[in-house]
This record gives sequence, structure tokens and C-alpha cells, in this order.
Amino acid sequence: MKKLFCNFLISFFIFALSQSASAMPVIWSGNGHAYELISSNLTWQEARAATQTLTAPEGFQQGHLATFSDAEEENFVISYFGDELSGAWFGFTDELLEGEWRWIDGTPGIWQDPDNFSAPIQTAYTNWRPSTSEPNNELGEDYAVFSLFDTPVLKWNDLDNDRGFYDGYLVEYSPGSPVIPEPTTLFMFSVGITGLCFHRKSRLP
Repeated sequence: MKKLFCNFLISFFIFALSQSASAMPVIWSGNGHAYELISSNLTWQEARAATQTLTAPEGFQQGHLATFSDAEEENFVISYFGDELSGAWFGFTDELLEGEWRWIDGTPGIWQDPDNFSAPIQTAYTNWRPSTSEPNNELGEDYAVFSLFDTPVLKWNDLDNDRGFYDGYLVEYSPGSPVIPEPTTLFMFSVGITGLCFHRKSRLP
């Protein structure tokens, strides 16, 4: 009975770990970066933190919420993931200064909202949803998301730091030496259960 129980626990955690994994990232030849879409109901802040727990593909650095230098880069991502991007977070925010949007990884360019600046600087690539004058900061919204309302042509919306029905985030990996993330709680617990089970097994007659 103990053996059956241990086998069940081990199988369960292997299954759970496999379910948390996502499909292999896709690489764009334009910059050599890899992109991965994760389905998970997280706030923007949670999604940003979650990128640091993902294992980078071989030959790539630790990932971050995706950023876009130009339309060509974004169009590649849209052409690959399509409508699955609808409602996904990416790495553009004005949380430091209202109305001044910056990329989280230091990608060049900023975008200042004309509602906040009399002579706005708009050097960053953007693709805001025009029909509702996005970004509109309607609810104190500081984080960029692919709009739910423009498929199959995806535009951007701003949203507050909430889960709601926004259930994914886009991760970008730059080429370079990979960084091994800290083990997740689920992984550590599964290792502990496995060790306990094998320890019990070794003591059985």
C-alpha cells in the first residue's frame, strides 16, 4: 500500500511539473531572440517575477517580459502566436512616471502621453488601440497588454495590476549564457517526496 501511495505521489508531481512547462520558444532571425507565450492568470507584476523562474532555452539568457524595438519584431510574434496573444502582458509600463512609458529591459525609446505632457517625446515603437484612445489610464492603468478586442489584428491596451481575464504573458530571451533559476516550491516538494518514498522503500523487508 505504501509503495502504491509513493508511486502515485511521484507520478502526480511529474505530471504537475510537465503541465507547468510550455511549448518550445520560437526564434526570430531578425534579432536572434526567442519568444515564449505562457498561459497563466497572473497580474503584470506577478508575470514579471515569474519570468525569473523560467528555465531559459540552451544558449539564451534569463527571460523577461517581451519588448519591441519596431513593428517588424512585433509582427513576427503576432504572425506566430496569433490570437493566443489576446490578453497577454508584455514589458511596457509607466509605473515610474504617469504617462511616460518605458521598456523594462532598457530598449531605446520612450512614449509620453499627450494628456500628460505638452510636448510629448514619442521615440518608442508603439501600437496602441486607437478606437478608445489608449492608453487612457481609466483605472490607474500602468501596464501594457495585447488587447482582447482587436483580433485578428492585435493592438495594445493599458491595464491596472490585476488578474481579471488577462491570462498570459509573453517572454523574450536574448542570446547568451543561460542562468539557472532557483528551484520552484513544487519541484523541491516533489524531490522531498521522492526521497522520502525511496527511503521508506529501502527500509521495507
